[in-house]
Amino acid sequence: MTYRYLNIRFDSNYSRNLNTKDVIPVINKINGLAHKDKCKFENDDNLPWLVLSLVKCNERGNYSIDEGEYFEEINLIEFIFAEDEESYDTYITIAKEIAHKFNWEVVDDHNNEMIVEKRFSTQ
Repeated sequence: MTYRYLNIRFDSNYSRNLNTKDVIPVINKINGLAHKDKCKFENDDNLPWLVLSLVKCNERGNYSIDEGEYFEEINLIEFIFAEDEESYDTYITIAKEIAHKFNWEVVDDHNNEMIVEKRFSTQ
């Protein structure tokens, strides 16, 4: 299986954080996603395979996350799913919803394509 990655972030330097306690309730309200670990969500049975992680990464976007790990603040919401049209169509919609909620951007990690830009500048 090949994978596709969508990243929700404030900017390419991962320079803005969100409190994880503010992000989890937003994602918990999205139909089709199940909270599986402290900073991890997965698809419900009715949706294509997905792992959604809430992480604190460095300025290059690198991170590691262990089972049970919890980040007080995050600067990346990462979607990993199968590289097929059904999965992409399903998860780009969800990624856009989350990005708009926090005024962050969505980037396709494979080709660095900006899919959603921030709607307004935040200082």
